[in-house]
Amino acid sequence: MAGRWMLYANMTGVVPTGTIAGLGLQPTFSGLAAIEYLWSENLSITTHFDYYSSPFHGTGANAFDQGVTESVLGFNYRVAPHFLWQVYAVENLDFIKGSAADFTLSTVFTYRFEPSSNRQ
Repeated sequence: MAGRWMLYANMTGVVPTGTIAGLGLQPTFSGLAAIEYLWSENLSITTHFDYYSSPFHGTGANAFDQGVTESVLGFNYRVAPHFLWQVYAVENLDFIKGSAADFTLSTVFTYRFEPSSNRQ
């Protein structure tokens, strides 16, 4: 049972240069913590918590100045050996700030190329 659980963590920092629409850019940070349950060989369920800081500061608009905190729930399903279907829902946890969309539903269909074998 314990072998079916996977934990993930990711932290990223960016030091941008320049300006966008006359606004100076500041260093940003993003991070996530996730857990995935491998339900079967073809199906997994994932949930994670994300945070993204803003590259803008002091604009006076919450949508620009504040970071974004989100929770995500989704699943991955291997339709065929090379095809993966993902569906996930993202819920913004910063309702008062108005810094991101309140709710997002997304789907991704991915084809994975296999390296060709050495033929002689």
